[in-house]
Amino acid sequence: MEWAKRIEELQGSPERSQKLLDSLYTKALEGDNKAAQLYLQATNRLAPTTIKVEHTTKLDEISDADLDALIAQAALGEKHIRQETADFARELKDL
Repeated sequence: MEWAKRIEELQGSPERSQKLLDSLYTKALEGDNKAAQLYLQATNRLAPTTIKVEHTTKLDEISDADLDALIAQAALGEKHIRQETADFARELKDL
């Protein structure tokens, strides 16, 4: 099948993918936060961040200040998640 061959050429062999995952894992254990995040995403252990915003105001009636506050709240949540990931990577490194 031609399409299967083309897909394999794009994705590479399973062995090649495993080498990449092994490399990410090693770097994560050395404290590389981005490698830890990528490894966890690639192995489906860390889902992409989904932000759910609930409000009672119609979208077109939200003021710029309210929108800024919603964005700031989401940013604080993301910062917290990143700090937890960094702490986890440090703990792994200490093992």
